[in-house]
Amino acid sequence: MATINAALALGDLLAREGLHAVLERSLGIGVVEAGPDERSVLKTKPDVVFVDAAASSSGRVGAAELVGEIDRRRWTTAVILVTRHPDLDDVLALFEAGLAGRGYLLEERLQSPGELFGAIETVVAGGWVLDPWVASVLSERRRLEDSSALARLTPRESDVIAEIADGKSNAAIARSLSISKRGVEHHIASILSKLDLGSDDEVSRRVAATLLYLRCGAASTRAWRLQDDALALQAEAQQQLSRGARRRAAEQRSG
Repeated sequence: MATINAALALGDLLAREGLHAVLERSLGIGVVEAGPDERSVLKTKPDVVFVDAAASSSGRVGAAELVGEIDRRRWTTAVILVTRHPDLDDVLALFEAGLAGRGYLLEERLQSPGELFGAIETVVAGGWVLDPWVASVLSERRRLEDSSALARLTPRESDVIAEIADGKSNAAIARSLSISKRGVEHHIASILSKLDLGSDDEVSRRVAATLLYLRCGAASTRAWRLQDDALALQAEAQQQLSRGARRRAAEQRSG
Protein backbone atom coordinates (compact mmCIF):
# COMPACT_ATOMS: atom_id res chain seq x y z
CA MET A 1 0.00 0.00 0.00
CA ALA A 2 1.26 3.47 -0.86
CA THR A 3 2.50 5.47 2.12
CA ILE A 4 3.08 8.75 0.26
CA ASN A 5 0.29 10.31 -1.83
CA ALA A 6 1.55 12.39 -4.77
CA ALA A 7 -0.39 14.83 -6.97
CA LEU A 8 0.89 16.00 -10.35
CA ALA A 9 -0.03 19.53 -11.46
CA LEU A 10 2.06 19.73 -14.61
CA GLY A 11 0.81 21.48 -17.75
CA ASP A 12 2.96 19.43 -20.13
CA LEU A 13 1.05 16.21 -20.84
CA LEU A 14 4.15 14.21 -21.76
CA ALA A 15 6.02 15.30 -18.65
CA ARG A 16 2.99 14.54 -16.49
CA GLU A 17 2.43 11.08 -17.96
CA GLY A 18 6.14 10.29 -17.84
CA LEU A 19 6.33 11.20 -14.16
CA HIS A 20 3.15 9.24 -13.49
CA ALA A 21 4.67 6.16 -15.10
CA VAL A 22 7.87 6.42 -13.06
CA LEU A 23 5.96 6.85 -9.78
CA GLU A 24 3.72 3.86 -10.54
CA ARG A 25 6.81 1.67 -10.46
CA SER A 26 7.86 2.95 -7.05
CA LEU A 27 7.49 1.35 -3.65
CA GLY A 28 5.56 3.42 -1.15
CA ILE A 29 4.41 6.22 -3.49
CA GLY A 30 1.02 6.48 -5.19
CA VAL A 31 -0.43 9.09 -7.56
CA VAL A 32 -3.80 10.29 -6.26
CA GLU A 33 -4.46 13.09 -8.77
CA ALA A 34 -2.90 14.29 -12.03
CA GLY A 35 -3.82 17.18 -14.31
CA PRO A 36 -2.84 20.66 -15.51
CA ASP A 37 -5.02 22.51 -12.97
CA GLU A 38 -3.02 23.38 -9.84
CA ARG A 39 -6.06 23.95 -7.65
CA SER A 40 -7.82 20.70 -8.55
CA VAL A 41 -4.93 18.56 -7.35
CA LEU A 42 -5.33 19.93 -3.84
CA LYS A 43 -8.74 18.33 -3.35
CA THR A 44 -7.01 15.10 -2.33
CA LYS A 45 -4.78 16.86 0.24
CA PRO A 46 -1.68 15.07 -1.08
CA ASP A 47 1.56 14.54 0.82
CA VAL A 48 3.52 16.05 -2.07
CA VAL A 49 2.53 17.95 -5.20
CA PHE A 50 4.62 18.46 -8.34
CA VAL A 51 3.94 21.80 -10.04
CA ASP A 52 5.39 23.80 -12.92
CA ALA A 53 7.84 26.40 -11.61
CA ALA A 54 5.98 29.08 -13.58
CA ALA A 55 2.50 29.09 -15.12
CA SER A 56 2.85 28.40 -18.83
CA SER A 57 -0.58 29.60 -19.94
CA SER A 58 -3.21 32.11 -18.93
CA GLY A 59 -5.75 31.02 -16.36
CA ARG A 60 -3.31 28.88 -14.38
CA VAL A 61 -2.46 29.93 -10.84
CA GLY A 62 1.20 28.93 -10.98
CA ALA A 63 3.61 27.68 -8.34
CA ALA A 64 3.74 30.78 -6.12
CA GLU A 65 -0.04 30.89 -5.74
CA LEU A 66 -0.21 27.15 -5.08
CA VAL A 67 2.42 27.38 -2.34
CA GLY A 68 0.52 30.31 -0.85
CA GLU A 69 -2.74 28.36 -0.87
CA ILE A 70 -1.11 25.41 0.90
CA ASP A 71 0.34 27.74 3.53
CA ARG A 72 -3.04 29.43 4.08
CA ARG A 73 -4.62 26.03 4.68
CA ARG A 74 -1.83 25.21 7.14
CA TRP A 75 -1.17 21.91 5.41
CA THR A 76 2.10 20.04 5.60
CA THR A 77 1.89 19.21 1.87
CA ALA A 78 5.35 19.31 0.32
CA VAL A 79 5.86 21.07 -3.02
CA ILE A 80 8.38 20.22 -5.74
CA LEU A 81 8.71 22.83 -8.49
CA VAL A 82 9.56 21.38 -11.89
CA THR A 83 11.02 23.22 -14.88
CA ARG A 84 12.60 22.54 -18.24
CA HIS A 85 14.28 25.95 -18.36
CA PRO A 86 15.54 27.00 -14.90
CA ASP A 87 14.99 30.58 -13.81
CA LEU A 88 17.11 31.76 -10.88
CA ASP A 89 14.45 34.31 -9.93
CA ASP A 90 12.02 31.40 -9.43
CA VAL A 91 14.56 29.72 -7.17
CA LEU A 92 15.09 32.83 -5.05
CA ALA A 93 11.33 33.38 -4.83
CA LEU A 94 11.04 29.87 -3.46
CA PHE A 95 13.66 30.72 -0.83
CA GLU A 96 11.56 33.71 0.22
CA ALA A 97 8.52 31.45 0.73
CA GLY A 98 10.44 29.16 3.08
CA LEU A 99 12.59 26.05 2.76
CA ALA A 100 10.84 23.28 4.71
CA GLY A 101 9.11 20.76 2.45
CA ARG A 102 10.17 22.50 -0.76
CA GLY A 103 12.08 21.30 -3.81
CA TYR A 104 13.19 22.59 -7.22
CA LEU A 105 14.09 20.06 -9.92
CA LEU A 106 14.85 20.13 -13.62
CA GLU A 107 12.40 18.11 -15.71
CA GLU A 108 15.12 15.70 -16.79
CA ARG A 109 15.60 14.70 -13.16
CA LEU A 110 12.09 13.19 -13.10
CA GLN A 111 13.30 10.28 -15.24
CA SER A 112 15.92 9.27 -12.67
CA PRO A 113 14.04 7.08 -10.16
CA GLY A 114 16.77 7.10 -7.54
CA GLU A 115 17.05 10.89 -7.41
CA LEU A 116 13.30 11.36 -7.78
CA PHE A 117 12.27 9.03 -4.96
CA GLY A 118 14.97 10.43 -2.71
CA ALA A 119 13.76 13.97 -3.39
CA ILE A 120 10.18 13.01 -2.54
CA GLU A 121 11.21 11.36 0.73
CA THR A 122 13.30 14.39 1.67
CA VAL A 123 10.64 17.06 1.11
CA VAL A 124 7.85 14.99 2.67
CA ALA A 125 10.04 14.67 5.76
CA GLY A 126 10.31 18.47 5.86
CA GLY A 127 13.66 18.77 4.13
CA TRP A 128 14.78 20.79 1.12
CA VAL A 129 15.97 19.66 -2.31
CA LEU A 130 17.63 21.84 -4.94
CA ASP A 131 18.56 20.45 -8.34
CA PRO A 132 22.35 19.91 -8.40
CA TRP A 133 22.77 21.81 -11.67
CA VAL A 134 20.89 24.83 -10.32
CA ALA A 135 22.88 24.71 -7.08
CA SER A 136 26.15 24.81 -9.04
CA VAL A 137 24.95 27.79 -11.11
CA LEU A 138 23.90 29.68 -7.99
CA SER A 139 27.25 28.99 -6.36
CA GLU A 140 29.12 30.30 -9.39
CA ARG A 141 26.90 33.36 -9.60
CA ARG A 142 27.57 34.02 -5.92
CA ARG A 143 31.31 33.72 -6.48
CA LEU A 144 31.14 36.37 -9.20
CA GLU A 145 28.95 38.62 -7.06
CA ASP A 146 31.39 38.46 -4.16
CA SER A 147 33.74 40.65 -6.17
CA SER A 148 31.13 43.39 -6.64
CA ALA A 149 30.92 46.59 -4.64
CA LEU A 150 27.73 45.46 -2.94
CA ALA A 151 29.61 42.58 -1.33
CA ARG A 152 31.39 45.16 0.85
CA LEU A 153 28.17 46.11 2.61
CA THR A 154 27.18 44.78 6.02
CA PRO A 155 23.80 43.02 6.36
CA ARG A 156 22.26 46.17 7.89
CA GLU A 157 23.70 48.34 5.11
CA SER A 158 22.19 45.92 2.59
CA ASP A 159 18.81 46.42 4.24
CA VAL A 160 19.23 50.19 4.08
CA ILE A 161 20.18 50.27 0.39
CA ALA A 162 17.16 48.08 -0.37
CA GLU A 163 14.98 50.71 1.32
CA ILE A 164 16.73 53.48 -0.63
CA ALA A 165 15.96 51.58 -3.84
CA ASP A 166 12.29 51.66 -2.83
CA GLY A 167 12.48 55.47 -2.86
CA LYS A 168 12.07 55.94 0.89
CA SER A 169 13.24 58.98 2.79
CA ASN A 170 15.61 58.68 5.74
CA ALA A 171 12.69 59.04 8.15
CA ALA A 172 10.73 56.30 6.39
CA ILE A 173 13.77 54.01 6.40
CA ALA A 174 14.19 54.60 10.14
CA ARG A 175 10.57 53.59 10.78
CA SER A 176 10.78 50.56 8.50
CA LEU A 177 13.98 49.18 10.06
CA SER A 178 13.23 50.34 13.62
CA ILE A 179 16.43 52.37 13.94
CA SER A 180 17.08 56.05 14.62
CA LYS A 181 17.23 58.64 11.85
CA ARG A 182 20.81 59.36 12.86
CA GLY A 183 21.57 55.65 12.53
CA VAL A 184 20.14 55.71 9.00
CA GLU A 185 22.31 58.69 8.10
CA HIS A 186 25.36 56.85 9.44
CA HIS A 187 24.58 53.75 7.37
CA ILE A 188 23.96 55.79 4.22
CA ALA A 189 27.26 57.62 4.60
CA SER A 190 29.03 54.27 4.98
CA ILE A 191 27.21 52.83 1.96
CA LEU A 192 28.11 55.74 -0.30
CA SER A 193 31.71 55.55 0.83
CA LYS A 194 32.00 51.79 0.25
CA LEU A 195 30.42 52.05 -3.19
CA ASP A 196 32.95 54.73 -4.09
CA LEU A 197 30.39 57.06 -5.64
CA GLY A 198 32.28 60.19 -6.57
CA SER A 199 29.67 62.99 -6.76
CA ASP A 200 29.44 65.50 -3.91
CA ASP A 201 25.68 65.75 -4.45
CA GLU A 202 24.08 63.25 -2.04
CA VAL A 203 20.91 63.03 -4.13
CA SER A 204 22.95 62.02 -7.17
CA ARG A 205 24.91 59.53 -5.07
CA ARG A 206 21.69 57.99 -3.75
CA VAL A 207 20.42 57.62 -7.29
CA ALA A 208 23.69 56.00 -8.36
CA ALA A 209 23.55 53.61 -5.39
CA THR A 210 19.99 52.70 -6.31
CA LEU A 211 20.93 51.97 -9.91
CA LEU A 212 23.82 49.78 -8.79
CA TYR A 213 21.52 47.86 -6.46
CA LEU A 214 18.82 47.38 -9.09
CA ARG A 215 21.33 46.22 -11.71
CA CYS A 216 22.22 43.35 -9.39
CA GLY A 217 18.53 42.40 -9.23
CA ALA A 218 17.93 39.01 -7.66
CA ALA A 219 21.63 38.72 -6.88
CA SER A 220 21.41 41.40 -4.19
CA THR A 221 23.04 40.65 -0.88
CA ARG A 222 19.67 40.18 0.79
CA ALA A 223 18.77 37.39 -1.66
CA TRP A 224 22.18 35.78 -1.34
CA ARG A 225 21.80 35.49 2.43
CA LEU A 226 18.70 33.40 1.73
CA GLN A 227 20.65 31.33 -0.75
CA ASP A 228 23.42 30.66 1.78
CA ASP A 229 20.87 29.05 4.09
CA ALA A 230 19.41 27.02 1.22
CA LEU A 231 22.75 25.72 -0.04
CA ALA A 232 23.72 24.64 3.48
CA LEU A 233 20.49 22.67 3.71
CA GLN A 234 21.08 21.30 0.20
CA ALA A 235 24.32 19.67 1.31
CA GLU A 236 22.43 17.94 4.09
CA ALA A 237 19.65 16.94 1.68
CA GLN A 238 22.14 15.31 -0.68
CA GLN A 239 23.35 13.15 2.19
CA GLN A 240 19.74 12.17 2.88
CA LEU A 241 19.27 11.27 -0.79
CA SER A 242 22.31 8.99 -0.70
CA ARG A 243 21.13 7.25 2.46
CA GLY A 244 17.65 6.79 0.97
CA ALA A 245 19.05 5.30 -2.25
CA ARG A 246 21.16 2.82 -0.29
CA ARG A 247 18.18 1.84 1.86
CA ARG A 248 15.92 1.26 -1.17
CA ALA A 249 18.61 -0.83 -2.86
CA ALA A 250 18.90 -2.97 0.27
CA GLU A 251 15.11 -3.40 0.44
CA GLN A 252 14.95 -4.51 -3.21
CA ARG A 253 17.74 -7.05 -2.69
CA SER A 254 16.05 -8.47 0.40
CA GLY A 255 12.64 -8.53 -1.42
